[in-house]
Amino acid sequence: MIMCDGWSSQTRKPIINFMIYCDRHMIYYTLVGTTNIRKTADYIFSLIDKVVDEVGEKNVVQIVIDEASFKVVDHLLMEKRKHLFWSPCATHCIDLMLEDIGSMKSVKETLDVKLITSFIYNSFKVVNLMKQFTKDRDLLRPGITRFAIEFIAIESLLRYEHDL
Repeated sequence: MIMCDGWSSQTRKPIINFMIYCDRHMIYYTLVGTTNIRKTADYIFSLIDKVVDEVGEKNVVQIVIDEASFKVVDHLLMEKRKHLFWSPCATHCIDLMLEDIGSMKSVKETLDVKLITSFIYNSFKVVNLMKQFTKDRDLLRPGITRFAIEFIAIESLLRYEHDL
């Protein structure tokens, strides 16, 4: 299985990672920098098609793409390579659902995790107290992402709720 996943690097440059999943192992294959490149369906298709050629078409059964908006890519791939199957990334779909839920006003007000973690980490004394009661563990803090970070961070807060 070849998996295609768009990211932003630590320097915020857009990249597309390609991983290969085979025999219960994930293998990093390559990445493509996409700064100043329009990520059209034809462009994504050409990248995936090249990876399929490099890996060997007979070795690939399924392609998983993180962008549901590139569903047209599946048609292009399956037209050219009749034995391939395309699947949207389940994790990406769940992340999008959580993003929608998290943007609801009542949920957004409840999940103001940045406020809580900022309060804790902006005070040396409070951080030391927290570390003392959580056995020197850090909380997961919200980062820059468009998906489920609020839910992940709130889970971390709840894990240490008693200690906090």
